[in-house]
Amino acid sequence: MGSAASTCIKSASSGGDANLRHLYSGPRRSGPGRPQTYAGKVDWADRARFERVETDDEGIVLYAHVVNHVHFKRNLRVVRVVDTSSQRAALLLSTDLDLSAMTIYRYDKARFQLECLCRDAKQCTGLGDCQARSKAKLQFHFDTRLTAVTMAKLEVRQQRHDQDAPFSMASVKRR
Repeated sequence: MGSAASTCIKSASSGGDANLRHLYSGPRRSGPGRPQTYAGKVDWADRARFERVETDDEGIVLYAHVVNHVHFKRNLRVVRVVDTSSQRAALLLSTDLDLSAMTIYRYDKARFQLECLCRDAKQCTGLGDCQARSKAKLQFHFDTRLTAVTMAKLEVRQQRHDQDAPFSMASVKRR
């Protein structure tokens, strides 16, 4: 994933209260004084400065741009994920300015899948209930709990003959 840390912020208001500003890319003025570095606050309704990126996901469009965050005092790559069917939006921010918008989007989707796996393992298989102290026993405990969730998900997909079938570990546990 690279050495730079990536941060993800998701917001229902799609960043309306974030203090972000555009970087100035116009001509340098001659004469004394500091050159202009910023070109105004980010307006989410104005997508002219954002690069539009189409995705393979139906109804999802990405808008990417490098901006400066006032509070963090650093430049960030912002990817605004817009669901065109419901007009909902989310912001993904990355400190790695070289990552493409699609890469940031894919990383976030993968991270979300991992969060669901860990949540299901904690809530339904007792991932956090081990009292072992040795590294080998802890590793075995974690592996068996995560494997149980993965196998349950695989079983549900095979029963329904659908790779995209919704999965609930709580439903499997009740059954």
